[in-house]
Amino acid sequence: MSANILTNRIDQGPVLCAEGFLFELERRGYLTAGEFVPEVALEDVDALETLHRDFQRAGSDIVEAFTYNIGGCVANFRSGRGWLS
Repeated sequence: MSANILTNRIDQGPVLCAEGFLFELERRGYLTAGEFVPEVALEDVDALETLHRDFQRAGSDIVEAFTYNIGGCVANFRSGRGWLS
């Protein structure tokens, strides 16, 4: 068996990748429109883990990390400016 599991899986047929984390977390009440930083990934890890599991149960083969823009978010927090600048 090849070491590249993803390539092997792609060779078997379509691969589904979950998307829409931001909108689904907003629908569930964890953030509001305009907060386009992943503060929920820092403040409510359980909610994000639950969403990942829900997307997997819905049939997603790949689940993204939802960590875009996290570097600036953490830097702001460490500097005392809070999660948002």
